Amino acid sequence: MKALKLSLLMMVVALSTGCATNSDIDNLQDQISGLRANVIASENRSDELNRKLDRIFLRHQQK
Repeated sequence: MKALKLSLLMMVVALSTGCATNSDIDNLQDQISGLRANVIASENRSDELNRKLDRIFLRHQQK
């Protein structure tokens, strides 16, 4: 009887710690979407900066 109670308790603990709710998953998806947007914005800024630096470099090479 004691082993049964202990095994049931362990099962409840294992199930309760491994569960994610739909709101947890939605929150994680929102965070991922935000990170993707930040990465895309950073890539766009770095591309723009690279183009500006290339123009400056080419101007100085022509002098």
